[in-house]
Amino acid sequence: MIIPDQRNHGKSPHSDTFNYLAMTDDLLELIESLELTKPILLGHSMGGKVAMRLAIENPEIVKRLMVVDISLKLMVIVPITAQLLKPCSRWSLKK
Repeated sequence: MIIPDQRNHGKSPHSDTFNYLAMTDDLLELIESLELTKPILLGHSMGGKVAMRLAIENPEIVKRLMVVDISLKLMVIVPITAQLLKPCSRWSLKK
């Protein structure tokens, strides 16, 4: 499990450029530099938005996407593959 700090957070480098495009590029650079193959991404809040953007722009490199405490805006239409949207029954919230 790899838990990166986003730019300008924790021990990650600080930059005057701070937006979702830059943070998505940072995440892609991390995945490529570690030579990760089909990672499963879990993003919370701001990290969820970054993970969603990465999956939308690069669906071929992401195996699964889990987003917690954030969602896409309904007005945004994106070409996410059905594979990314498959529910993970292993972590079902059913009682």
